[in-house]
Amino acid sequence: MGLLPGTEITVVSNNISGPMTIAVKETRFILGRGMVHRVMVA
Repeated sequence: MGLLPGTEITVVSNNISGPMTIAVKETRFILGRGMVHRVMVA
């Protein structure tokens, strides 16, 4: 999906009750809250 260790992501939209939109390079992904909680950020 493009989310590999060391990949820089940018949060585009973070609605409290809905999904989160992130950008990886020039691609945008919409992730549900369950998937967002599995992404580890250092």
